[in-house]
Amino acid sequence: QKGAIDFSLWKNHLDWAENLVGPGGYIKLFFPYIGKADGPVETYKQVLQESYSRNLNPIIRVQGGWVISTRNLPDLKGCWERPPQNQGTPYSMTQGQYSEYAQKVVDFIDSLPAPSSGRYLFVELWNEMNYGQIEWCDPSGVGNLEPENYARFYLEVYNRLENLGKPHIILTNGGIGRAGNIDYLKRMLVQMMVTLGNNPSALANIFKYYSTHIYPPTDTDEIFMQNIKSYEKELNVFKDLGVNVDSIRVLVTEGGYIRRGISSQEDERQARLSIEMAKGLIEDSRILA
Repeated sequence: QKGAIDFSLWKNHLDWAENLVGPGGYIKLFFPYIGKADGPVETYKQVLQESYSRNLNPIIRVQGGWVISTRNLPDLKGCWERPPQNQGTPYSMTQGQYSEYAQKVVDFIDSLPAPSSGRYLFVELWNEMNYGQIEWCDPSGVGNLEPENYARFYLEVYNRLENLGKPHIILTNGGIGRAGNIDYLKRMLVQMMVTLGNNPSALANIFKYYSTHIYPPTDTDEIFMQNIKSYEKELNVFKDLGVNVDSIRVLVTEGGYIRRGISSQEDERQARLSIEMAKGLIEDSRILA
């Protein structure tokens, strides 16, 4: 899609973001193609430096490559490829081994410029993995739900980042899509608990920060407003596993709605609801960004 987007405007976008969120505000950046030979790593580094110079706090979403496929939505010809399992091992839907690719991801993160002292670089690992047909597909474009594999991949990356001894790097989960999010999260966290020896304190230490996506149903204004804190249901999954959720800070890394062109009246309604949602979230002390 490079022909459809003017990538020369990215500095303008950072200027707009700076004006919107102000000094010390948070922005989300998307860094795909990690581990690919043609991944624009040097550009990513430049984008981060420019973000730091504007006193912005980046949350970077890291992901692998794009699979071009005719199997998907009419306006989306392909999907994001799931992380590769170790070479020479048969593919497992629940017991995947990810040490090789996890090291590539960590090497990339380690190569990025650091923010100034006392500030952090948040790394969101993948995105909406429960939407396998779009965000977690095999090389042929077929998607699957693999929460146990995501849990194993996440822990591989987390442990390697911890071994770097760089406290400014903070890993957070890929935000989970609304459909089927609770079941996916339960399976993901149960797998992590098994790996951690059923230690809730260890799980809490890994999830000092939790990434969430908020897209409430828009059927009525009332239903929308009742669901703007959907992350509370997700935090309850941690609570059911014995985690003290008071220690978890929430990052809302996606939310709101775009103008869909259904009608001018509906566009205005969704814009208004998104503003009301933002106001409600700002008042919640659990939310960092």
